[in-house]
Amino acid sequence: MINDNDALWLGNPFPILQELSNRDGGSVDIDIFAQRASFPPKVRARLGATLCMGFIYIRATEGTVQLWRELYEELESGLKHDLGMLRCLLLLFRFFVIG
Repeated sequence: MINDNDALWLGNPFPILQELSNRDGGSVDIDIFAQRASFPPKVRARLGATLCMGFIYIRATEGTVQLWRELYEELESGLKHDLGMLRCLLLLFRFFVIG
């Protein structure tokens, strides 16, 4: 879990994240929870929302480890972390859902 350093947790968020990730008796597996955002506008217009790295929770799965590797490469190339994550997610979405 990553969040902005000015966030204050009033309770342990992990039980809620665990409950949400195993909804419907475990039939829905959610590997990434992120704060919704609206930047960049073109991505928001196409997908309905974007994500913000101000809060993100990523379960350690084979797919998310690969995503994190891709993000690391994007960050090394100079992209801002939010845009790098969006780019990685869009590439994975295209590969797994469309491709």
